[in-house]
Amino acid sequence: MNEPSSQPDIRRRRFGASVRAALAVVLAAGIFVAANALSARLYAHWSTGSVRALSDRTVEVLRAASGVVEATAVFERDHPFRDAARDLLQELSAAAGGMPDLSFRATALDVNHDIAEAAELFRRHPGLAPNSIVFEHRGRSSSVDEYELAGEGGFDGERACVSALLQIVRPVRSPVYFLSGHGEYDPADRHPVTGASAIGRALAVNGFDARPLVLGPETSAVPAACRLLVVAGPRTAFPQREREILADYLAGGGRLLLLADDAFAGGLGPLLEMWGLRYEAPPPAARPSGARRSSLSYGDHPAVRRMEGVLSVFVSPCGVAAAPPPAATAVPPRVTPLVSVGAADGAPRCVAAASEAARSPRANTRIAAFGDADFVSNAMLDGGLEGNALLFLSVVEWLSGDERPVVAGDFGGALDPGIGTGRDWNRLGLALAIGVPAGVLAFGLLLYVPFAKRR
Repeated sequence: MNEPSSQPDIRRRRFGASVRAALAVVLAAGIFVAANALSARLYAHWSTGSVRALSDRTVEVLRAASGVVEATAVFERDHPFRDAARDLLQELSAAAGGMPDLSFRATALDVNHDIAEAAELFRRHPGLAPNSIVFEHRGRSSSVDEYELAGEGGFDGERACVSALLQIVRPVRSPVYFLSGHGEYDPADRHPVTGASAIGRALAVNGFDARPLVLGPETSAVPAACRLLVVAGPRTAFPQREREILADYLAGGGRLLLLADDAFAGGLGPLLEMWGLRYEAPPPAARPSGARRSSLSYGDHPAVRRMEGVLSVFVSPCGVAAAPPPAATAVPPRVTPLVSVGAADGAPRCVAAASEAARSPRANTRIAAFGDADFVSNAMLDGGLEGNALLFLSVVEWLSGDERPVVAGDFGGALDPGIGTGRDWNRLGLALAIGVPAGVLAFGLLLYVPFAKRR
């Protein structure tokens, strides 16, 4: 008859059982977390051909296109982006498959194998480098090279490809004139603080041509080709003659986007009041110099319909409010708030508003006024405040007459699996084939061995 176990032996066995149980729980949790993490990272690759693998912005750009788009990825066989670029084109093609007005043809060429086809492609597109993607649409073409396809974590080609697509499926429409001569921001100026070249690039990507306009002594009117005039932060007052030119432009159905830092900028206050808008300077204590105000609050207006959940940031903004139009106005303009920020007293304060007046079939005037000019500067946009660019582009679209804007920036993106090369997929497959069964086996041994010893 076996002797009863001593008390220390029992405690030792219980402690060992507790350790094994704890290890089993930790191992099971690790397998569960790893399986979920891998499934999330693999979703984009396994859903190739599914529209859900692309961002909403990309799908919207495809919907706005029509005709035949030919996309060709031409890569060297061992290039790390080769497979990822091919998969991206397949996803674009699959997304376009459900759009009746668009035919998207995707082709992948191997520079080392498809020599004749690659040579013909390089002949048609002088300057095209290997390891690139080229898009063709109705005689226009745009390409994206390997450097533009690269992101911080590897392949990040969707954003660059969407920009290239927009350049060919949505050619430049009416120009956007930026008034100069009064200290305004210049969309051609690359200065990191006082320039606005970032917004100029965003306009070009979205099918607009930013042009300068100077109201010189010989200028009698705003050019007839100008459907939209931007006054981005005037620092000096407009002469009376220039104010009269702007008044005639608006009276004839012009479109104006005014960005001003205070109620007296440019001396354009009386002109705005004719169209139902005015600037309000907040108390100095409520508006410390250089203070930033962020907003997620937008009005119910087509100009900001796509801004829900997008952060925009302003620098010491002044308020924009509705003003009673002149008594002689038969049909008063319709004024709508666009953006509001939290004031020092906690109450929301409107910092951007729109005015629209249809006084005749040919004179449909639209104005948007912002209480801040710095929000489109390079200092803001190049600093990562992409929401500011989206807000500016959305308002430009509405002012230009497009009620359903399609704008593109670097906002959002497709689900990134984090794996962009064939070698990485092989390593992942090996890890799955060995690691998961090994983990399950270790879990089983932790549970089985103690019971086996007791037999």
